Amino acid sequence: MTMLIRQEVVDEVLKDRNTARVTTLIGPRYCGKSTILRQAYQQVLKEDHPEENVKYIDFTKKSYDRQKNSEYLAQLLDTLRQNREEEIYLFLDNIEYVKSWGRLLHYNTKYRYNLNIYIAPQNSSRITNKNLRKIGYKHIINIYPFSFREILEYNKQKPEKDAKSEEELYRQYKQTGGLPEIVCDKAIPNVEQIIRWSYDNTVIPNTYKLEYAEFAKTLIRYIIMDMGQLIYPQMLQKFINHYANGYFNVFNISQELLQYYLQIISNMEILETCPTIYVTEDKQRWNDYRFYTTDPSYKHMITFRDDTKDVLESIVFIELRRRKIPVSRAVIDGEEITFLHKNRDQYTYIQVENTIKDENKRKKVYRKLRKTGNSAKYIISEDTQNYTHEDIQHVNIIDFLKNKQIITEQGENRKWI
Repeated sequence: MTMLIRQEVVDEVLKDRNTARVTTLIGPRYCGKSTILRQAYQQVLKEDHPEENVKYIDFTKKSYDRQKNSEYLAQLLDTLRQNREEEIYLFLDNIEYVKSWGRLLHYNTKYRYNLNIYIAPQNSSRITNKNLRKIGYKHIINIYPFSFREILEYNKQKPEKDAKSEEELYRQYKQTGGLPEIVCDKAIPNVEQIIRWSYDNTVIPNTYKLEYAEFAKTLIRYIIMDMGQLIYPQMLQKFINHYANGYFNVFNISQELLQYYLQIISNMEILETCPTIYVTEDKQRWNDYRFYTTDPSYKHMITFRDDTKDVLESIVFIELRRRKIPVSRAVIDGEEITFLHKNRDQYTYIQVENTIKDENKRKKVYRKLRKTGNSAKYIISEDTQNYTHEDIQHVNIIDFLKNKQIITEQGENRKWI
């Protein structure tokens, strides 16, 4: 299996050096955290550093005994601590196989600006505990599965007979997503199994200790099935009353407990939340939010559909997250616009639609976007025909995904082309 060098992500991992930070890579299982950690290690090795100052350790290869791993890491850190002049790099994979790793790293990195530590847990849920809090000064990087642009880049490396068109790859992306093992290995016999492993190995460790674990897992499936819909406690109470009754003993779930479950779900790496801004009221309601999957394959695995508007919304939302562009859902005079990016006094609105070929639908979308005044306005759809109208710019979804310059961010100034 030929692996794509994810250079932009590697550069993001390595950009904050000599800051006494512990850089932590988090993301769903099989999204490529360990691969990126190794690629970052290999890049640093090529630089002008003594080889003994750059170390990569996979603790599942070292030992499954957490105490032995802890003693080994403590001894290594104690040795490296003597060197206060040269830059030192430690890449620690599967860090959860080290007992009390948070305490060890905190003790050895405090005020040590020449010691650069990068960690990648096998499952991110295992580090959201006191170990991570003990580290103190840290830099957390979300690792997503391959973007569509990375899939196109990998496709170019294939022999011509195996290469696919952009349209074919896009249709495939909506179903099987961008998990590296699927994208980079055409010999995988069961693609659905890889997606299921990624999903289960992210969900189960986050829910198995909950009092109503089975209910929580069903709630996650329900949220993904209704992805992009407004989530609020009263709506979920209806889910409990109409769906869960008879299946789970959940009559005693309070609003507070339900909110706690939602908080746990929102921290899972297979989902991200999008809050709602009521523009005319100029306020944000944190209780009014939507969930989107970090990879389209999770939605397809549960619903076996890829033609719904929420799939397209999720793809656009995660792509904007990759580009470090924060967005919210927008409500103006009671009408919803898919995404709003607010930068100081500048507003940019993005309406996502499967298609706007129908003239009546197109006029309705135009009318909605005109309510935003002089703000920048975009429609992203799967239509290949250009429906740009006056100051409303239409962008094809494939063009948006493959070209970072269409919507990007440069420092504090956003660039919208």
